[in-house]
Amino acid sequence: MEEKEIRLDGEVIAFSFEYTPKFSKENILDSVSKLIDEMPHIKSDGYVFKKSIEEFDDIYNFCSERCVEISNKNLLKFNEFNLHKWVSVLRSQPRQPMELDVENKEPTYHNHKKIAEMSGKTIPQYSFVYYLQMPDNLSGIDGHILFKNENGGVLKYLPKENEVLIFKSDLSHAPIHAKNSTKNRVVLAGDFITHTVTYKKNKTII
Repeated sequence: MEEKEIRLDGEVIAFSFEYTPKFSKENILDSVSKLIDEMPHIKSDGYVFKKSIEEFDDIYNFCSERCVEISNKNLLKFNEFNLHKWVSVLRSQPRQPMELDVENKEPTYHNHKKIAEMSGKTIPQYSFVYYLQMPDNLSGIDGHILFKNENGGVLKYLPKENEVLIFKSDLSHAPIHAKNSTKNRVVLAGDFITHTVTYKKNKTII
């Protein structure tokens, strides 16, 4: 397992890992389709789920293990953690509301810390993305993910299939569509949320 540091303005902003899942790409895509079919009310590109899905489980286990390792390196102490999990399908056709004409408009960045704050949820320490399927027929920055730091510096990064990216939840980022692609961008993503548990000592009466 090779870990690669991704840097912007000399600072490490993300970590990259390669991972080959237990199940085939076709089996995982089939499970993605079944999950989406269960949520006909969802109109965005994100499908949040809580249940265990066999074809996804080893991917999320790998991502959480890497998040634990990164946390330990950064001396982040915690007793427990949980994951907020979702599948994201960025479609080339039909074009989605979040699609951007990046030649004429600024990309719409977001970060998961702010999303958690706005929804009143526990703030995650890290966010991660596993790239199951990448678009084809790319031109320019099609298919890239853009990272922006607090100083306004921007890194354009093109992920590969079977690549995992892990970054702090307050890092602003924006996925870019590939309008000429014949394939959707499909990722399994999540937030890594830590908890410090205080254990009460049993009181004894003497």
